[in-house]
Amino acid sequence: MRIGEFAKKNDVSIDTLRHYMDLELIVPHKKGSYYYFGEGVQKSFDKINELKGMGFTLKEIRNIFLYSTLGNLRHEEKRNFYNSVYKEKLLNIEKEIESLNNSRESILHKLDEIRNKDFGDEKTYGLDISNLELFSCSDCGASFKIESANIENNLITNGRLSCGCGKNLIIEDGILIYGDNEKAFVDLDFENVGEYIEKTDDEFLGNLYKNIKWIRENVDFSELNNGLIVELGTGFGFSIRNLLDKIPENSTYIAVDHNINKLKYIKSVLEKSCVERNIIFLCCDFKEIPLKKKSVDCILDFVGSTSYGFESSDFLMNIVDKYSKDQAILIGSYFLFANFMPDGNIAKESRHIFTFDWISPEIEKLGYIKKSDYKSGYINNSCEFESFFVKGEKIYSYLYYGGKGKSL
Repeated sequence: MRIGEFAKKNDVSIDTLRHYMDLELIVPHKKGSYYYFGEGVQKSFDKINELKGMGFTLKEIRNIFLYSTLGNLRHEEKRNFYNSVYKEKLLNIEKEIESLNNSRESILHKLDEIRNKDFGDEKTYGLDISNLELFSCSDCGASFKIESANIENNLITNGRLSCGCGKNLIIEDGILIYGDNEKAFVDLDFENVGEYIEKTDDEFLGNLYKNIKWIRENVDFSELNNGLIVELGTGFGFSIRNLLDKIPENSTYIAVDHNINKLKYIKSVLEKSCVERNIIFLCCDFKEIPLKKKSVDCILDFVGSTSYGFESSDFLMNIVDKYSKDQAILIGSYFLFANFMPDGNIAKESRHIFTFDWISPEIEKLGYIKKSDYKSGYINNSCEFESFFVKGEKIYSYLYYGGKGKSL
């Protein structure tokens, strides 16, 4: 019979049969340009399946076939040969079982440790009354006054703050909500960071990992003692997750995003981490962040400006610069393009924001003096959740660390 018929009869793919032929595990008879699979091939195929069922690899099966065929084994020789092969395989399987049982016991032990470990009390986030002075109305500049609030241990978890012009700062389940945020309630594209990692290109994830590592190793976090840190575009919290242990305990960290569902997610994650840090979650539009001018010691722009550039031709750092102190620090991470395709997703009027030749001098215009920077290698493949670039475009990360009025 021909290869297709043999494959159908034995419920195997043609590619598998051809692989067996390449390894010379089966040797069909060839007539012209066609192979014919007879009774001898069927016996070899059945023997392959039998040995695979015992755990033998194709390489081991090939050696068995070669030895038994070339040696032309007689009855006693064949019995001794297979007796030796099977005993050796059995010994290897028993060793593997022992190793797997040891691994199983180790995993069970770790699971028991996790189940019984005391991670401490869960953290509750909201607005500490002492931090109320940081905020002011983006329209009139006036301070907010408490109109109604649930206060426990000086922490407001639910309430309403207002100013004389009628603007309100709402606190809902520990998250500050300011302005018209209908667009902030968009559902998340994925349920958790695990799904994001699973469905995101390895090259892209590797780039994020290197960026975080570079920031951890190059930034002097002691400069942030007693400082106010504002992160632009917290998202799923890749930066805050990985930098929280570096942030001084006496600092205040404001995580800003216009998507409240993302803030809810990262807030719930951090609450369970039981890390003692003063973190405020703020949902608002970047153009009207309700903070006092010249109050911020550090801007953490971890792709916040990049994300903003997808929707606007303005550079986000120019918009938020009014909040920065004269000696502020900038920790920035930006996705930049080496080239743009005609069918690319970045609007032509916004493309300048995604080039090094524009963004580097623009940061300098804001008064920042570079302490250190880094350019990553190129990323060529987009993915389900990071589809802002198309095939043919090359992107890379540019990381920046500097301070206003601070020389090298």
